[in-house]
Amino acid sequence: MTRNQGNELEIAMNLLRQAAQKEQRTKLIVSVGMTLAGIALLVLFFEKNTALSIVGLLFLFFGIQFGYQYFRYREVDKMPIFNVLKYRPKSIVWVYSVVTERMPFGFKINQNALMYFKLINGDTMSISVPSERAEMISAGLNYLLPQASFGYTEDREQWFMAAPEMLLRDENDV
Repeated sequence: MTRNQGNELEIAMNLLRQAAQKEQRTKLIVSVGMTLAGIALLVLFFEKNTALSIVGLLFLFFGIQFGYQYFRYREVDKMPIFNVLKYRPKSIVWVYSVVTERMPFGFKINQNALMYFKLINGDTMSISVPSERAEMISAGLNYLLPQASFGYTEDREQWFMAAPEMLLRDENDV
């Protein structure tokens, strides 16, 4: 790996970590909000309104669930995707991203990309990344994952469903 390739890989990994940290912060905020809303609904409506009490229980349950996910992977390097990238990168056969734009009433409000990592055992992992960084992350990951196919096509999706190993590239072709 040349020095330039190493720099691109380091930048890509840092961008992925930043995206994972943002995702973790969002989980924490949603967790706290849902837990507090659930507790408030239970306290205010426990004996008065059964439906709102059930909604409060659901909010409380999902708030605790998101909180558990946050605390389980508070250190982003312990997240499953980073474990795979660090210890089992050859198990990744396909990487692609899907850009989503939020445009209510035709006004573009937000744009982000969901980056998918498809594994040889048929599993899928994903992480939300800024759409303007997705291409840079993919370029950097090309050096870490020379065996993986990059980019989405319908053919690749069919190959992945049939036999994920069909997506492996010859590492010398990179």
